[in-house]
Amino acid sequence: MRYEPYDANTLKVAYCHRICLHAQTYRRLPRPHLDKLHSQQLAATLAPYGLHLLDLGADDTDLVCQLSLQPAESIAAAASKLKGRLSKWLRSLQPSGSPSKRLAKGYLAYTVGDTTSAAVAGYLEKQGRHHGYAARPLPPVWVETFPNAGSDTRLDAAHSIGMLRYHLVFGTAYRKGIFTQTEGTAIVQAWRGLEHQDQFALLKASFVPDHVHLAIRIHPAVKPLALAVELMNVAQEVMFEQFPEIIIRYGSNRLWENGAYIGSFGDLTSRAVQNAIARWRAGQGGLPTELPQGDR
Repeated sequence: MRYEPYDANTLKVAYCHRICLHAQTYRRLPRPHLDKLHSQQLAATLAPYGLHLLDLGADDTDLVCQLSLQPAESIAAAASKLKGRLSKWLRSLQPSGSPSKRLAKGYLAYTVGDTTSAAVAGYLEKQGRHHGYAARPLPPVWVETFPNAGSDTRLDAAHSIGMLRYHLVFGTAYRKGIFTQTEGTAIVQAWRGLEHQDQFALLKASFVPDHVHLAIRIHPAVKPLALAVELMNVAQEVMFEQFPEIIIRYGSNRLWENGAYIGSFGDLTSRAVQNAIARWRAGQGGLPTELPQGDR
């Protein structure tokens, strides 16, 4: 059967892609001027690179900021752009004889959003009740949790630490009810076969007949939008190749609507990070993030 793959350039995406990023100076050596950096300065420097600065806190050794990114942007690329612009700015203000290394190699990054990890996990668990399927004798709902995925060290980049999690939602074409546990199991098996090569881990999957919710963790080099498209295409291939009778019955030449939701989340909300940075700037609290000694 013929089917058209999905493409990142034409997919309609609703998204929330926010991260908290913590960078430090080389060997924690104080850098004059860093503590005087204003959010307007950094925002203007980052804007041409598609990075939107939401919050900033800095002293002479540490910088913590909250950024809003496009879904096609990887965290590794965003961190490189920010640190590159910051190093250039510091270099322009310091004497030519000062040490060439201004920032440490590593960074700490974690995703944030309008909700927390616990809330996302609970929401995915309750999809059957939320959509009125729980009262059926055989609810057409399948939920699977993968408990070891959150501690997968292969998802950490060299010299850096990341906890990057996303909530993905894919809806079937015309919102037709297609999935049962049988199809959901086959699709998840195919997705898990991609985890190593595509540098991600499934945290939780929740299938109802006409849409799917996923919670995933990714490597900093992974672009969330590209991964979402890959998952959509693999699931479509599974359905057309393994369950053609279902596709024929519902008369669709595509599995999904040409759209998706990509939402970042973490243990802290964006508002909590914003408040923590504000307290740090005001001298009322410690850093809202911390890098281990080995990554400085």
